Amino acid sequence: MTTALGPSRLWATVGHGIVNEVYWPATGQPQLRDLGFVVAGSGFWAEVKRENRYTLTTPEPYVPLARVVHEGDRYRLTLEILPDPMRDVLLISYLLEGQGLALYPLLAPHLGVSGWNNTAWVDGGLFAQSDGRNLWLLADAGFRRASAGYVGYSDGWQDFARNGTMTYSFARAEAGNVALIGECVTSEGVLALAFAQTPEGAHSCCISGGTAGPAWDIAGAARAGLRTAFISSVEGSYLGVYPKPDVVAGSLLEAARAMVGG
Repeated sequence: MTTALGPSRLWATVGHGIVNEVYWPATGQPQLRDLGFVVAGSGFWAEVKRENRYTLTTPEPYVPLARVVHEGDRYRLTLEILPDPMRDVLLISYLLEGQGLALYPLLAPHLGVSGWNNTAWVDGGLFAQSDGRNLWLLADAGFRRASAGYVGYSDGWQDFARNGTMTYSFARAEAGNVALIGECVTSEGVLALAFAQTPEGAHSCCISGGTAGPAWDIAGAARAGLRTAFISSVEGSYLGVYPKPDVVAGSLLEAARAMVGG
């Protein structure tokens, strides 16, 4: 299990080389069954969890920040998992290596501590909602296409199992056991998974929920003894009147990697 030392209320577990349950806003409240990945290209697809060929390392034995490397016959997928210390967001950096391949995150919400009565939809990212619990999965470069379906019937895994590629593009799945899938635009980037009491709150948290925030957020985090990062492409120049951040990065990907590796 991994979490961050700060006001964030998120805990995540890793199993079979992917993100398993995510707990929010307390450790007794799982909101996610898992967040897995399909790697696919012309005439080929593989779900990395089922392939089960991976290694997992951490920076130190006592630092629960996972770096997972999946290796298949045609691909190598590197994942780095980092909870945001300031917001209820889980960051996952990814790097997919292989000729003519694309990465497809598979998201299975269990909001409200149950897989039932969840509603999922696609709107720039992958959303889900149930009983005042909301999540949003965003890719920093966006998704080329996405779909929301019902588990075992119209979900993304069923699409690949039946058709060998992504053909579904359902905009919404109402009140059931739902799952979402999206095709990442790039082979390298960062996913942000945010939780909040409203869809708007999850959206806002996800957009701003990197390892960095405004300079005044960094000042508060520094006073709390947390490591900090500043994304220059979002805020421009850093105001010198505030405490110097541990990391200055040009993108969310750079910041996430520096925080994980540091």
